[in-house]
Amino acid sequence: MNENMETRMYVGKVESRASDDGQKITIVGQPVVFDQETDIAGLWSESIAPGAIDQETLRDVRLLINHDFNGIPLARSRRNNANSTMRATFNDFAVDMEADLDAKNPKVIEVDSAIKRGDISGMSFAFLVDGEEWTDLDSDYPLRTITHISKIFEFSICTFPAYE
Repeated sequence: MNENMETRMYVGKVESRASDDGQKITIVGQPVVFDQETDIAGLWSESIAPGAIDQETLRDVRLLINHDFNGIPLARSRRNNANSTMRATFNDFAVDMEADLDAKNPKVIEVDSAIKRGDISGMSFAFLVDGEEWTDLDSDYPLRTITHISKIFEFSICTFPAYE
């Protein structure tokens, strides 16, 4: 996809609910959280600053399973307009995501079951960074604060999230 693309995962509340007519399943979660440090492979700690994401960052985001770029997206934001099957908004604490999924799609049925059973509880995202600050560079465990994300490619519903 892009050699500079990064992925991060977060264990947050992911919920699933069915529509009254049974035609869609709605997934709600937070694929990005701000001001929470996480360990990146034991090499550094990382946090995403509030304000690192803006409306342009969320202009065209797809919903995937486990970052499978070869799979068919479950939903897409498309600038959060009327053609969007996923909506993404941000506040001072996180990016909130709500996606309306096709209840007849076999992958959606699997994901819905795994979320409801608690087998999947995390979300993630793939992104490009164009603003960062490093502190504690003299230590064995510096802190990277991401101050701006230029693009989010996708949100993923994840089996093994990195943010504990």
